[in-house]
Amino acid sequence: MPKNLAKVQKKIRQKRGSNANSLHENSRDAQTLRRAGAREDRLARISTARAKLNRPHLQRVAFFQQAARESKGPFTIESVRSLIQTYLHRDDEELSKSKRERRPGRPSSTREDLLKQKIETEKNEFKIGFNTPDMEDGKNVEALLRWTGEWTSLSNIKFIKDVPGQEEVELTRQFGNESIKVIFTIADLKESDSDTDADRYDYPIYDEGDSDDEGSGDEDSRPQLRGVVKARGSPVNVAPKGKAAPADHPELAGEEEADSLHRGPPNFPARANVIIDKAGQGTLRIETVVEDGVVAIDNVHYLPSAELADVKNAEKDWQRIAMYKGPPFGILDEDLQVLFERYIDERGVNTALALFIPDYIDFKEQREYVSWLSNLKNFIEA
Repeated sequence: MPKNLAKVQKKIRQKRGSNANSLHENSRDAQTLRRAGAREDRLARISTARAKLNRPHLQRVAFFQQAARESKGPFTIESVRSLIQTYLHRDDEELSKSKRERRPGRPSSTREDLLKQKIETEKNEFKIGFNTPDMEDGKNVEALLRWTGEWTSLSNIKFIKDVPGQEEVELTRQFGNESIKVIFTIADLKESDSDTDADRYDYPIYDEGDSDDEGSGDEDSRPQLRGVVKARGSPVNVAPKGKAAPADHPELAGEEEADSLHRGPPNFPARANVIIDKAGQGTLRIETVVEDGVVAIDNVHYLPSAELADVKNAEKDWQRIAMYKGPPFGILDEDLQVLFERYIDERGVNTALALFIPDYIDFKEQREYVSWLSNLKNFIEA
């Protein structure tokens, strides 16, 4: 006997004909009908509760969809951040109006309490990581514009979650029955800066080529100190003794300024871990490196659960280390390597993402640096 109420009713009508409406209350058909009706009510309640739970997220996506429709150009990191602030303060005017209209001494209305609760919840979420559609990806914005407002169609949209104060950034999206996360960190920018510093200082401190006679004793013939002093990634030339400093030499300063103005987008290798999870089927952890718009796969690991793919404690990390992870990606058959590259490209791990990650790492590192300075200032002045 089917469990769906409509099918149960149809089955009983086919079985009993004209007597389908005159069932004995203790008959098997009546009990089956009651069970099907109870099941229908339970599913309706679950659906209503799920819709209520999903409504805030749908409203958020609808807000960003409307912003994408009204936008006249591509989104930048700064414009997205401004858009998030607009979203967080969208109810401030209504809340202020409600407070003004309330008579002194009267308790706040239910609507006012709900607004306060919603604003507080969203502010707390912003502190620990605000989940928003990726507005810098042109293809993702196109998918957002095609969104029909249904929960099921959100699988075509990629989301980003950035937690202030932490080095990791997480991108999420749905692809069919797959949950996809891309995790990267600003630590790669620090490592890149360290490598750059090592290269920058990889030369003799003294320039011995300026003197042919080391024993002459002439001050001008002595080896001259030359080098670069670095402050937050900006090279400052140190002039040799007896030469003009950049501050006193307009053309040198102009070259420095022109170099900073024409500096291109950030270019450094960044690691990105792609985690593809299928409920009940295990998880793939694909370790990649992105640079110059290219996604290079290092390793592909199969793991029985998503917890092992994105470990949060030492115990899980030891479990993952002890498992067989497969051969290095570079020794696989070339055709298999190409298939894996197509596999992640279909899921949005492509050139656009490889260009986005270093840009966002550079932005986040600067934002965290400013926050760090502010925290130090507040601590010292307290």
